[in-house]
Amino acid sequence: MPDDLLSRAWEQAERSKPPVRAAALLRIARVQTVFDRDQARRTFERALDETRRLPGRDGEFLLEQARLLAAAVAPDLLREIPSAGHTPGSFPRRCWAGSCLNTNTGTQR
Repeated sequence: MPDDLLSRAWEQAERSKPPVRAAALLRIARVQTVFDRDQARRTFERALDETRRLPGRDGEFLLEQARLLAAAVAPDLLREIPSAGHTPGSFPRRCWAGSCLNTNTGTQR
């Protein structure tokens, strides 16, 4: 059953517009890590290539998502993925590291 679901997700991704396809491939790669890490890496690399070609906010947002997913799929690629840092309308990069939350109380600083 997982193979059927992934196959259908892959087919839908292929028919989608570039930003949706890139986002879908990132998520598919994450799921594939459970079954086939080599295929997950290939899928992630393709998603990363497509993400790098996206202009503007879509590309910036998906690159940040790719950075988060790289830890699970291909940690050695993390250094190759540019970080958008803090841009208007996005979270500062340091928030992703958890520094915007006080880990003892769960409240914002």
